[in-house]
Amino acid sequence: MDKIAIFYGHAASNLGDLAINNGTYNLIRGIFPTSLINFIFLDVNNKDFIENAFKPFKSDALVKKKVIYTEQYDILSISNNPKIFFDICDVTDYDLIIVPSGEFLFSTFKNENIKNMFWRSIPCIAAKLLNIKLVILPCTYGPFEKYYSQKIANLILSESTKFAVREKNSISVLQKTITKNKIDLLLDSAFFLENKSDSFKGRKNRIIGFSIRSSKIGIRLSNKKLFSDKGIEKNEDIAFEFFLRICQKILQETKHKIYFFIQTRNDIKITNQIYNQLQELDAVERLKIFTPNDVNDYLENLSIIDLMISNRFHALILSLINNKNIIGISDLSAHGHKVKGLLSTFDINHQFISLDQKSLYQNINIAFQLINKEEQNTTEINKTIIRMKSETREWFKKQVISEHYFEDNFFEHKVYLDYFALKIINERSYRKLTELNIKNLTLENKLQNKINQLDLLKTKLLEFQPYIINNIEELNILHNKIFRLNKKLKKSKNQQYNNIFLIRLIIRAAKNIKKFFRKIYRKFFRKIYRKFFRKIFRYSILKLKKIITLRFK
Repeated sequence: MDKIAIFYGHAASNLGDLAINNGTYNLIRGIFPTSLINFIFLDVNNKDFIENAFKPFKSDALVKKKVIYTEQYDILSISNNPKIFFDICDVTDYDLIIVPSGEFLFSTFKNENIKNMFWRSIPCIAAKLLNIKLVILPCTYGPFEKYYSQKIANLILSESTKFAVREKNSISVLQKTITKNKIDLLLDSAFFLENKSDSFKGRKNRIIGFSIRSSKIGIRLSNKKLFSDKGIEKNEDIAFEFFLRICQKILQETKHKIYFFIQTRNDIKITNQIYNQLQELDAVERLKIFTPNDVNDYLENLSIIDLMISNRFHALILSLINNKNIIGISDLSAHGHKVKGLLSTFDINHQFISLDQKSLYQNINIAFQLINKEEQNTTEINKTIIRMKSETREWFKKQVISEHYFEDNFFEHKVYLDYFALKIINERSYRKLTELNIKNLTLENKLQNKINQLDLLKTKLLEFQPYIINNIEELNILHNKIFRLNKKLKKSKNQQYNNIFLIRLIIRAAKNIKKFFRKIYRKFFRKIYRKFFRKIFRYSILKLKKIITLRFK
């Protein structure tokens, strides 16, 4: 195979989804080491999700990615001719189309799952129409409660399609609604990751791992409500109640440690709430929360535990890869049958607890008994995993090498595809209308707030009107007084200016008089000097001469 396209790569904060990507890559590379692999991602708006999903393959120059945003394309045109979609994705000349493991083909009365059913169907149908080899890796299927979803599933999972299931319960669902033929039970792609440790044996005080999801969120729920504090107060979240009570019982009645693992960001809040409530038992040194950075980090963190108790499908799978014992928990009405089917695959049904079939008290007692049981030998499960990995690899090789044939039954099912397309268009229109209504309501609220503020100002103005009128009269009187004072001030200023001018004139006149008298004085002194000083000088000289002459005689 020269070119292989994967519809669709998983891109989210969920490390379980990313484990599927990594396992799918390992499976393909083990058989086709030099093929070009193209991961097609669907409607991923978060760049960090894309980068994290693609990070493990960056060093492989023969792996590339493409993101498709479905809102940009005419969905009815794609429904009429699915081959157009391969032109959009630039994979028309590819040799193999792979659908990775997941749980996207289902429909319930509460959740028709329209978008997933349509966009997951299109690559499969396009591959058939273009006669490109198509392999759907082991997935979870069903239920198909809606008539149209069953018809679409019939079209995709026809006899010519190479597909398998990843847990036992999907077999019974498909054989009831889709096909009576034998269905292959194989492993989820995540099993093709490498294990990081062997199981601990003989440890008295064990480390119990927990990976917890709320029973209020999930792909199968029609209304995805994030875990909230209100749900705790009302005890509405059955998963929260169960995990909190079993953790309290472990801390109070044993010396085991409890390690929490955050698999996706949606699990942070419920885990933190349980952790905070457990701190009240003064057992902080026996509690830890791990938030792995990537799939490999997650596997390494799981290597230190002895037992995993989880309602997260891939937390259980990654624990099995690490040779750990598991207890599977599920709210079947919220999250479907995949966890139960996984434990059934390895014949450990007794280690599954359904939260919605027994009372909380009974479930806690069952879980506590399983925890305190002597640690089971995981060798048998490990042997089963090794065998099934080999079977999955051989099955995949066989599907991509064998000749494919496709029956031309697209047009008889096209009406069902159009139904999904029109429903998606309707949902888009409804969503846009809702957004516009929200914007309109926001603007109306803002406008109403402004009107309310103006009314408030108006009432205040009316309240202060008499005071304002009185103040205006007082202001007028003050204004007149100030005006008169200004006039007086101007007059006084003018008088001051005149006085200053006169003083300057007097000073100037005094200076001139001073100069005049100085001149007169100088002239008078000169005249006296000329008249009297010379005469006195002469008289003095004559007297001196007489005196001198008389002395010398």
